[in-house]
Formats: sequence, structure tokens, C-alpha cells
Amino acid sequence: MRNYASDIKTIREALNKSLEDFSYIFKIDKSSLSRYEAGYVIPDDITMDRIYSYAYREGLHINSAKALFYEQMKQNNTRLLFHGSRHGLEGLITVEKSERSKDFGKGFYLGENYIQSGMFISNYSDSTIGLFYFAENPEIHIEEFNLTLEWVLAICYNRGFLNEYANHPSVENALARVKYADVIIAPIADNQMFDIMEKFVIGTITDEVCLHSLAAMNLGKQYVFKNDEAINKCLRLVEELPLCSEEREDLRKQRQQFNNDNFVKNKQVEREFRGKGKYIDEILCLD
Repeated sequence: MRNYASDIKTIREALNKSLEDFSYIFKIDKSSLSRYEAGYVIPDDITMDRIYSYAYREGLHINSAKALFYEQMKQNNTRLLFHGSRHGLEGLITVEKSERSKDFGKGFYLGENYIQSGMFISNYSDSTIGLFYFAENPEIHIEEFNLTLEWVLAICYNRGFLNEYANHPSVENALARVKYADVIIAPIADNQMFDIMEKFVIGTITDEVCLHSLAAMNLGKQYVFKNDEAINKCLRLVEELPLCSEEREDLRKQRQQFNNDNFVKNKQVEREFRGKGKYIDEILCLD
């Protein structure tokens, strides 16, 4: 669901270019451009990347503008969410395409922020961002986690840790919430955040250091659809936005700066909360 035809015409008109101008810039004959804009012919990926990248260099960030537009157009009872896909959305959207080792196991994962979603997939040449409207359904059970120890335990277990504590009541309670949920709303935990969680799990930092470090990173919330029924009843695909090479490079730079800033913040947190809180074996005592 990619609107290449309207995008090409919008880019050309926004940049005040004629068909002749585009024909000269991209070395494409005028008749082909007309067919692209009319939707009679779908341009190849290389051609579209050249057009989108040209627009991006000229300051026309069409994807970000669309995200703002759809945010403004949403109904009062809906939320606009973003799904970053490494290789584009293909076929039916189903949880079966997901990996089990993610934060909350198999599921369809979305975020609240366009830039954040794009940063995660900026290394993939055919990546896209799917824009979805989410409306709650009374038949769908939603569990919401805050940035708490229970959230950390659920993620660490699903990522293959905490097996020795699997029967502890605190872990069992967290896993039960995940098991019986159709949709989970929780803070996002990327690999950099999971590195912090791993330090807590292996006993090198306390819960205070762990939670304050994670809070400092502030990646926003993720929405995890645990089954296809929840997807079908609550989600509607609005549009799929391809990421051109220029935008992906920009997102990679933002991601690197984000990681650098978080590294500094984490060091500050470690100094501030050193010696405060409890270690995991004190919290999940098996005696």
C-alpha cells in the first residue's frame, strides 16, 4: 500500500518542477513520468529511491509530513502507530512472521514515534515504515506495563534469561500477564537497554541503577499484538512508507547520536545510584 503515483506528483509540484525538469534530472522520458504519476506504471525501486532521495536533499521530507497529516486526521478514539519493517510488509500481517526471542515473544510490534521506528531499521536498504490506526476493541484484552521491575522480568525471561527464577512468584505473575494478553502496551527495550537489563540479571548492578538507567533512555512505548484476532479487530493499515537512502543515512546519524547521549546518561546514573537498591538474588530469593 505505497502511493508512488501521488508521491511523485506531490514531490514534483512541491519543488515547482515540470515534467520536462524531472525528465532532465532523472534521465527518464516525459511519457514514462506521466505514466508513473497516473499510476499506470509502477517505477522500479532504484528510480523511486532516486526521486525520494532527491526530494529529501531538497528539504522535502515527505514521509514525516505524511505522518503528521495522518496524526491530524485520526479519529478521537484512535492512535497512530508505526511499524518499522526491514524488508517491507509482504502479504497478510500475522504474528506468525515474528521471532519468539523478542521482548514479549511472538507478536506484531509497533511504536508511537516515526523517527524512533525508522532508526531501528535504517541499516536495511528496502526498509519501510507502516502507518497504522489503532482503535481499542472491548473484546480484546490489553495489558499495560510501566517501567517497573515486573516489566524488566518479563522481557528478560522472553529473551532467554531468568530460567533459574522461572518459578518465582514475581516472574510467574509477569509471565501470566503476558500469556493472557491480546495486546501489550509497554516501554520499548532496544538492545542497548537490554544490555542494562542483562547487567541486572547477572548481578553486576542493582534494581535502582537498572530502572533509572532505563528510564533515562526513554524510547517511548511499544504496542505488541499477540494474536491475529487482535490485529484484525484493532489495527488498520493507512499507508506504507519506503525509506530512501538519504533518509536512512539521516536516521543512522540520529541513532548514533541517540546512543552516544544514552551512554553518557547511563554513566551519570551509575555514579548517582551506586550502592543503592538491591541485587537480583536479594529480590528473587528462592529460599
